[in-house]
Amino acid sequence: MFESVYRRGLLLPRVSAAGLLLAFALATVLATVVGVGAWSMGSSAGASAAQVSAIRSAAYRSGVKAGERRAGLADVAAARAAGVRAGRALGYRRGVRAGFRRGRAVGIQLGRTLGYTAGFSAGAASAQPATSPAGKTAAH
Repeated sequence: MFESVYRRGLLLPRVSAAGLLLAFALATVLATVVGVGAWSMGSSAGASAAQVSAIRSAAYRSGVKAGERRAGLADVAAARAAGVRAGRALGYRRGVRAGFRRGRAVGIQLGRTLGYTAGFSAGAASAQPATSPAGKTAAH
């Protein structure tokens, strides 16, 4: 019954039909179980968008509360004061730069105006004929 079959130099074991059927049945059952499990895992929707949003907002609120508990009032006041100091220093520096620019522009314009006026007055004075104390014009 369990004899080997000899074919052209090849020694093959005997295979029973029941063993072959049993192997195919087990493979089919295992494939079915894996397929059904994968399908059921893929078809489940999980959490809805509203649930995710609610969980996210709850986590945010709990994080804020934990941060408030951890940060003392002195830390918050110190941070606020440091921010105010930094803002004032930055504003002062910007104001000084803007003031220097504006002052330089005004000074240049004023200098040109006064220079032109003085030059024009000097030129006009030199172009007029000189008068003698008696009121007569002196000849050159």
